[in-house]
Amino acid sequence: MAKQSKVSTNPTQLAPARFQKSVPLLLAGLRRHFNRDTRTQIPDLWHEAGPQFAKLPGHVGNVAYGVCISTPGDQDDFDYLAAVEVSGVQKLPPGWTHIKVPAQRYAVFRHDGPVSDIPTLMREIFQSWLPNSGYELTAGGDDEPDFLEHYGEGYDPTTGLGDIEVWLPVKS
Repeated sequence: MAKQSKVSTNPTQLAPARFQKSVPLLLAGLRRHFNRDTRTQIPDLWHEAGPQFAKLPGHVGNVAYGVCISTPGDQDDFDYLAAVEVSGVQKLPPGWTHIKVPAQRYAVFRHDGPVSDIPTLMREIFQSWLPNSGYELTAGGDDEPDFLEHYGEGYDPTTGLGDIEVWLPVKS
């Protein structure tokens, strides 16, 4: 049975988390460095990477991932990878990179609003849900994602709506 948060949150701000174990993921995409001031440029990265996903050698499925990786020692700096799952990385185009995400347990949060509102969702998760949940993050270290944005088959990149989840790696 899934462990529930100890403190209720405003349901209009944060849907209840569900918990799931993932399989290992091999993700490939374009990676850039951002900070608090430049994070508004993340959509530009998606506009560059997105049209190339379908042509990527070994592309698997119809799901995309935004992978957030903190810069050690600086809470405002992070790397962001706009990516898809691939079966191998031998034939990636120049400038593309990959990351291996291990099998792990996630607290999964559905996001019903526009993709541009994800920072608001993240504040709710990190400031309200996580401190009161009884869970700890499992992320940490080089190239370990702090969280994943999961853009499912129902996501419409034109409108920025539909089938968006945030996956937070947790241990209980």
